Amino acid sequence: MKRFFAVFLIFSFVMSACVPFALAADTVAEGSCGENLHWVLNADGVLTVSGVGAMEDYPAGAPWISYSMKVTSVVVQEGVTTIGNAAFRACSRVNTVSLPKSLTAIGDEAFRGCSAITSITVPEKTEKLGDRAFFACGALHEIQLPSGLAKIGGSAFESCTALKTVDIPESVTEIGAAAFRGCAALERMELPGSVKHVTASLFSECESLKHVMLGEGIESIASEAFYGCGLEHIVIPITVKTVYQTAFQECFALKTAEIAAGEVEMAAFLDCWALQSVTLGKTVKRLGKNVFGGCTSLNSVTFLGAKPELADNTFNEVTATVYYPEEKKNAVTWTEDTLQNYGGELTWVEKHDLAYIAAAEPTCAAPGCFAHWRCEACGKRFADADGKTEVMDKDVFLAALPHTVVVDAAVEPTC
Repeated sequence: MKRFFAVFLIFSFVMSACVPFALAADTVAEGSCGENLHWVLNADGVLTVSGVGAMEDYPAGAPWISYSMKVTSVVVQEGVTTIGNAAFRACSRVNTVSLPKSLTAIGDEAFRGCSAITSITVPEKTEKLGDRAFFACGALHEIQLPSGLAKIGGSAFESCTALKTVDIPESVTEIGAAAFRGCAALERMELPGSVKHVTASLFSECESLKHVMLGEGIESIASEAFYGCGLEHIVIPITVKTVYQTAFQECFALKTAEIAAGEVEMAAFLDCWALQSVTLGKTVKRLGKNVFGGCTSLNSVTFLGAKPELADNTFNEVTATVYYPEEKKNAVTWTEDTLQNYGGELTWVEKHDLAYIAAAEPTCAAPGCFAHWRCEACGKRFADADGKTEVMDKDVFLAALPHTVVVDAAVEPTC
């Protein structure tokens, strides 16, 4: 009996010792990744980061780097405030990422080369995406950006070749150079006016990018910002002071451009072979060398304002009809000697400087009118926006209505 009891005690001791081992068997590796942060990788490939505070930066590789090919899912728990630089770089098998509401920043190269991630939602409190944060995430086709985001780092989404659409919130004030370069599937983009500068190579080589809206408030468009894009039409708002050199070079699908920028620098639209029509607003002051060089399909150019400064080859290799506005006799800038070829073969045609006059109903205080256009220079009125059909005042204006007399009854004064 005593012998049986001893064997039972030994067996119970062995089994109790094995229990913790059995519970821990699911853990592949673990450690710390910040002053108050802990990480653990389980056998299912789930890497979980927990604790409170900021994650460390790992320029030389995170502590789980030797297990990167085992990681398929990343879960960052509530309480973590930042993802460190290069934290999950080259974890190429990660396909799902869960981020906490407490997150305020994603560091440089945090998810660089995570080529299996297909979608990600950035939490609402996140204010910054670091440089190359999602560089070369080739399967990423959808990302949700928070309404409080302020900065998108340089090359943040560069070479994300599956990314189709990104909504930039109005809270964003800075987007680094080349942030979306080489996003070959990107189809549309709306840049709010809060982004003051469209930086260098921002959308270069986005060959599917057909539709772009630039918000009023944007002040500059940098070199190669849209180089080699698939744009078909572009409107550059009046708030833009400068379009820098080669900004739209080799946009081979671009057909029309409306430009209100103050200055357009050298080769900004060089070799946009499909470009057919350009309208230059009253705020345009200077067009540099070769701005429209090689735009061999360009056949119509319209200047809406006074003559800007033009380089001797602004329209190199262009054969087009150029329309310029009629001007008041005491403020002529389009003189005979300014109507040159500027490197191309240009036919100059003067047009009325037309302003639209909206229809107005007559009242007893003022006459009304039909909708029409009026030349700011000569005062003539026209029925059409092209100034082809002139109309007389009698055909446009409606007589004022007669007064309607209302007789108020007499009232005796009282105390």
